[in-house]
Amino acid sequence: MFGASSSSASVHALRSSRLTRAACALSTSNRTHAGFIRFSSAESAAAQQRDGLRTETLQVNKGGSEPVLDLVGRLAKQYTTSSDITEENRGSSHFNTARNALNLKSSKQRTQSPPKLKVKPRRGRPGTGKTAKRKLKRDVKTLELLVGAPAFSEGSGLIPEDWGEDKLRPSTENISTDRRGPHKPSPHFRKIEGSITHADNDVLEEIEPPTGRAAISTLAHGLERVLFNPGVHWVQDSRSRVYNFTPYVQNVPDMKDFGFERLPPFIRSSRDAVMRNLATAKGKRFAGSTSSLSGLLCHIYFLLSQDHEIDVSTLPEPFLSAKRNFTPAQRWPSAVVYNYKNGVYMIDSDSTDNDDSQWNILTWMGTMLENFFTLPRDEFSKLLFSKSPMNTFQNQPQAYRYTQSGSFVMRSQLDCIDHRLPGSGVFDIKTRAALPIRLDNFNFKENSGYLITSQHGALHSFDKEYYDLIRSAFLKYSFQVRIGGMDGIFLAYHNTARVFGFQYVPLEEMDDRLFGDYKSKKPSSQTTDTPVMSGREVGWRIFNKCVSMLEVISAEIVECFPERTVTCLVETRPGTGIMHIWIQPVDEKAPELDSEDNEIPIVGTDSEKPIVQLDITTRSYLGNRRAARSSTVFSSRQPWSVHWSIARSVLPEKSIRQLLAAAKKRKDKPKAYPEGVNAGNLEEFLKGLGFGDPEALPDLGGFREPDPGIKMLRKISKAGRLETERLQLEDEAKGIKILPPVDLIDPPLIPSVTDSVEQNKTRGNSVKDRESDA
Repeated sequence: MFGASSSSASVHALRSSRLTRAACALSTSNRTHAGFIRFSSAESAAAQQRDGLRTETLQVNKGGSEPVLDLVGRLAKQYTTSSDITEENRGSSHFNTARNALNLKSSKQRTQSPPKLKVKPRRGRPGTGKTAKRKLKRDVKTLELLVGAPAFSEGSGLIPEDWGEDKLRPSTENISTDRRGPHKPSPHFRKIEGSITHADNDVLEEIEPPTGRAAISTLAHGLERVLFNPGVHWVQDSRSRVYNFTPYVQNVPDMKDFGFERLPPFIRSSRDAVMRNLATAKGKRFAGSTSSLSGLLCHIYFLLSQDHEIDVSTLPEPFLSAKRNFTPAQRWPSAVVYNYKNGVYMIDSDSTDNDDSQWNILTWMGTMLENFFTLPRDEFSKLLFSKSPMNTFQNQPQAYRYTQSGSFVMRSQLDCIDHRLPGSGVFDIKTRAALPIRLDNFNFKENSGYLITSQHGALHSFDKEYYDLIRSAFLKYSFQVRIGGMDGIFLAYHNTARVFGFQYVPLEEMDDRLFGDYKSKKPSSQTTDTPVMSGREVGWRIFNKCVSMLEVISAEIVECFPERTVTCLVETRPGTGIMHIWIQPVDEKAPELDSEDNEIPIVGTDSEKPIVQLDITTRSYLGNRRAARSSTVFSSRQPWSVHWSIARSVLPEKSIRQLLAAAKKRKDKPKAYPEGVNAGNLEEFLKGLGFGDPEALPDLGGFREPDPGIKMLRKISKAGRLETERLQLEDEAKGIKILPPVDLIDPPLIPSVTDSVEQNKTRGNSVKDRESDA
């Protein structure tokens, strides 16, 4: 320490190298304080020559009152200047200069000199970083206390030198103290999270409608035996040319001759007063039909399953090694409308989002064939203009099943029933058009020549149609079957002119094809003795989670524009793990949404309506551990819970509309000009089809010339038409061969086990006579 008590006072040893650095930090002037002795230039030169000395003597004034601070000031200024130079220069120049100056020893010491002050020189380079700065600050404060006055205080006589602006000194502006770097803004301005816990009970519960249950149709023409025999049933065997069913079901009626207006109209959700009243009575916030909800449920499944692949292990080559993902059409964005009225949101499919829906022959074909397979021949003829010019058909009320979940009421249309089937005995009727019809439906007349001639093969086979069904329709069918409490689906394969065969697919089979590949991807932790879940068990677990997620998502959708009707476009793109939903309100000045002819506007990209984008992610957990793969979730019997997150994007509105436009573009299906049709006669061709609204034609500018793939299918169909004509001539020459009549008896004519042999013979003869008339 520095101190002063008398003329003989001594300077105590500086034992800490930190105090030496602190002394250098006190900047002083070159002036000599009153009463202080400065080192002469000769002494300084001599000291620099003895840089290696380990002890030095600091002179005090003759009065012995204060230490020599003039040297300290000079050294402090040198140290301050050197702090802006690189660490290497600081250690090699200025800091060494300070150390050399302190390592002086006067060659002309006076005989009455004060005791020597021994100082150990500091080795190495001065400290750097925050720790060194904190130590230096403490040392400066210590010296200020010891000297008796703060540095550069008034009355000290010390004046700091001004060397001008230090241009090398780093800027202190915008210096962040956060070591994690600059804060990045969140991509969302509202985010909610939650969990869906494991539950063993079914999420849906059936509701008894107040109007009672309507009668459900049954299969006609002996088709019911398909329900109890697995596999495909040929209408006519392609090898022997023998009919397995009546030839009546082989030829599809002409759509222009069918009176669609004689059938009861389809009632969409927003027009279903029974369902709305049920939702109000049960205190449910949402209601919808299978047709409007299945698209949403499919995209929720894509999100939960992490793009899980289908199972084709039961199919032969080339499908065993073919693609196992869903088709692009199955993953198209789904458009729906949440119609608000009196506290309840009725969910409809946004029909205006697909302006080609009423111009799709498959939509009309399904309605006609459903009646063709369930109505007796004389009843069905009442729906044909050629057989019954006057409408004498008696409409029957449509049968529905209503169910409820936590916040939903759901409706399912019931097509057909057979009480011999397991469970409710109800099943759905689905018609499946052949490959060229699906890809080139406006050219259905020419493509109706395509034939299915074998069970196996890459083309012209039932395997090809079944493989496409798994990838493009089974997921939607499975949701519809579960909502309706059905047992399965009845399939009819056709080319819009001929029916090739029938097949009954129970729900268990659909589940195995959709989720069954987990059996071949069983985790290593499961041994061969570990019981695996059946496809049906996995299917119900997935369905319950999808419905629960639908409730959560719907609640957030309507919060974007509370108590208003909104339109939505939903998409989960492959490989992203994110579901995007674009939401826009419907104009409040629009006419009543439940009016008969009103169409609801679609989600648009124009800038007039506000828009919100939701981003949804999920994580699956088995027990308390996160599941890395969907196959692990599907195969495990552990409790499955889902953590979900829903956030509103803060992207600029322009960017959100661009993303929406890109999603809508992915949904656009290319349309090829039909055979012999071009831009000049396209409108005339469409108005002459016999279906669709002539006042609302599809976008004529969306038609293109057929690509090479379409041209190849058209060529194959033309060859098939020639083959069909040849076979017809051959059948006429050989005569029609039909299996024993017992397979052709309609349900009312099926003999019971108590009937006598003579009664059975009589009924058999009556059926023979009827078939000969056909």
